[in-house]
Amino acid sequence: RADTNNDQMISLEEFLAERAELTVRQFEHRDSDGDGLLSSTDTGPRHRALNPEVDIAEFRACIAENGGNPDLEQDPFSASDSNGDGSVSKDEFYAFSETRAMEQFDRIDADGNDQLTAQELIGNMQDGKEHRAIARQCLEESRDPLL
Repeated sequence: RADTNNDQMISLEEFLAERAELTVRQFEHRDSDGDGLLSSTDTGPRHRALNPEVDIAEFRACIAENGGNPDLEQDPFSASDSNGDGSVSKDEFYAFSETRAMEQFDRIDADGNDQLTAQELIGNMQDGKEHRAIARQCLEESRDPLL
């Protein structure tokens, strides 16, 4: 669906357009009270590692030590709230989502040719699966044994 020109590759423009459509749907879905702002009540639990039983620094260090990307384990709500007012506007959400999409594109584009191939997309899915396994293991290891 993202390959709008049917050349069997996805350009940055195609990727961002697809992500923009998804971002609009995500915001509308999460804005449960329809006020145009996301709050913690709209988004629910912010991040699995924000559990008070988890030492965040230890969790992220474990991910890095085991070959994962600790940058993927940020709290997207806090990262989106660029003015720090405790809520996320559409503009904040869209800006964060676009930045994250560009970072994701660069991470997937293994050969740096500004085109995503099926092989690169499959590799990204495998990397994501491996990262989630590392994160689950590290999350378990980083729980405070005293709590």
